[in-house]
Amino acid sequence: MKNKLTLTTLTLLVLPAMSFAVSDSANQGTSTQNQNTVTTQTQTQAQTNNTETGAQTQTQTRTEEQIQTQTEQDIESTKQQYQAKNNAVSSHASEIAKAVQSMLAVANRTNDPSIGEQIRTIAREQNQAVDSANKAMDKIQERSGAAKFFIGANYGQMKEVKTIMEQNQERIRELQQIMTKLTNEADKTEIQNQINVLELQNLNLANQLAEEAKGFTLFGWFIRWFYGV
Repeated sequence: MKNKLTLTTLTLLVLPAMSFAVSDSANQGTSTQNQNTVTTQTQTQAQTNNTETGAQTQTQTRTEEQIQTQTEQDIESTKQQYQAKNNAVSSHASEIAKAVQSMLAVANRTNDPSIGEQIRTIAREQNQAVDSANKAMDKIQERSGAAKFFIGANYGQMKEVKTIMEQNQERIRELQQIMTKLTNEADKTEIQNQINVLELQNLNLANQLAEEAKGFTLFGWFIRWFYGV
């Protein structure tokens, strides 16, 4: 009887301990599994972040390449075609071309497609205007002294130049409006530089016209009145 009591007592003491051990072991297994799951999720998230960062960097690089390519295409399609005979005029035309290139870069950097297209249109018109003005000035300067004495300067071409100057003033106003819509200070500076170039071009053209209009002419006054210059 005493042995049975002892065995029962031991059984009652051992069973809870074994249950606790099994439960603890199960908890440890679950905890380890949870930790492994968290670690796997962390690694996956890190890989995802790295992938996204790499994709963003690649996209940014690709965008910059596209901007450069588009700018080069715009420069090629809008570049001046006529080479002025006068070296001073030709030099100024070169400065205008450089300013136009910078303006085209702004057009392709801006996030507003409508502003970009407006700038490209102005750039294209500006280079075309330079070609037209240079052609007209060459024709004006080709007139001989004898012809000037009798019929005056080439007033028809002078009127053409004045029309170009008026168009330049309109482009200046458009560029000033564009500046108010830009947020990047560097882009604003590039547009202001183009405005300065246009203003200088008009000043140079006005001075050349005044120089060509000098001198006495017998009947040039009538032709000048006819053309309204």
